[in-house]
Amino acid sequence: MAGGALLLGVLAIGVVSLTGRGAKREIQDPAPSTLAASPTAAPAAVAAGSGGTLVVDALPWGELVAITDGNGAKQSLDPGSRYTPVAVRLPPGEYTIEVRNPSFPQPVTLRAAIASGKVETRVAEFRRVDAAAYFRRVGLQP
Repeated sequence: MAGGALLLGVLAIGVVSLTGRGAKREIQDPAPSTLAASPTAAPAAVAAGSGGTLVVDALPWGELVAITDGNGAKQSLDPGSRYTPVAVRLPPGEYTIEVRNPSFPQPVTLRAAIASGKVETRVAEFRRVDAAAYFRRVGLQP
């Protein structure tokens, strides 16, 4: 059963890749910008080796709007690396993360605790995609 689900997921990726240009799509492509492949510039408060890394992703995609620490202070963000996926180096502590996608009315708020030397990953999910429903919509049977 698990192997079938994995195969369905792989097939869904392939169908989206093959039919994405010609088929009607509900999922919007990311904004025309460079997706962040490497961590953004670290805030000045993070000394080498003393902070952790926050990785933020979004489905289908998102823009990192704000990262606020437990004291209410907004962390500096690199304007060129706001689109998910993105990695941000932060001092240890509790954080609130706001991610938006202009196709959805409400931003998604996430929380994360960052520890020294650790990587915390958070995913903002704007909408879950049902692979079987997608196949039916494009005329394929799963």
